[in-house]
Amino acid sequence: MMRNDSDIDNRKVAAQQLVEMYFNGDTTLEQERRLRELLADSSLTGADLDEARAVMGFMVTGARITAGRSRSHRRRWWPAVSVAASLAVIVWLAAALIIEKPQPVMLAYVGGKEIRDASQVMDIAEAELNMLGAAMDETDSRVIDELGEISQMLD
Repeated sequence: MMRNDSDIDNRKVAAQQLVEMYFNGDTTLEQERRLRELLADSSLTGADLDEARAVMGFMVTGARITAGRSRSHRRRWWPAVSVAASLAVIVWLAAALIIEKPQPVMLAYVGGKEIRDASQVMDIAEAELNMLGAAMDETDSRVIDELGEISQMLD
């Protein structure tokens, strides 16, 4: 079926709006599905659409566009890593202050419960730091994998 210029313009505007929402992290799963559908249309052109295609894993070969595997789910874990990192830094700073200036009591609050046992507080801090380290290792691995995929697309 042939598309008229008005239809292409409307689809391009819709795609550009969804791209902006996608990069702001404001899309729903249904909107991301619609965006993928629009980006698969090679008649829709533009630098912003090409950037979205690259980020979302589309392969562009000549006039043919094919979708790679979804990467949108990878952004969803980032808030959890941020929270874990923030908590780990706070616990680490608290532990560092306590170690530098010995005080008679170590104190932590977990789930609204006060913990005064120094060994429990240090165990909590160690667990948070271990969780942060694991998340950072996973993040590093994913970033390296994605940079490799982007490099292959550019070659």
